[in-house]
Amino acid sequence: MTSGEDSLIARYFRPLATDPGAFGLGDDAAVLSALGDDIVVTTDAIVEGVHFLSADPPDTIARKALRVNLSDLAAKGMAVLVISSEPDELPDLCDRVLVMAEGRIVRELNGGALSRSAIIEASYAGAAAATERLQ
Repeated sequence: MTSGEDSLIARYFRPLATDPGAFGLGDDAAVLSALGDDIVVTTDAIVEGVHFLSADPPDTIARKALRVNLSDLAAKGMAVLVISSEPDELPDLCDRVLVMAEGRIVRELNGGALSRSAIIEASYAGAAAATERLQ
């Protein structure tokens, strides 16, 4: 059973989506070619009362929207690079985390080793090692 939105897309918009990069409008992502490179574009709507509550802070809503779109890209087989200083969000968002200090990778965390506490520990250890190198 399709939703009203799916029926609307199938009837009016899918016939117009002849470019292979539009994926027949069967997905909320598209591939655009620009200057010889492929750019993948994705967008999702999140609706108050369905995906978030009206009392939710704006940063929480923005993080949810970002995660939904990053998940769509990863589902398309794209490699997604996240740069963040927020150790709380990385274990849920990433399969692998490279902890850096002073422009150097100081630790790689993945699988069972990937946790908020491991990221913080590696960050402090890397910063301490970088400080020692500078002295």
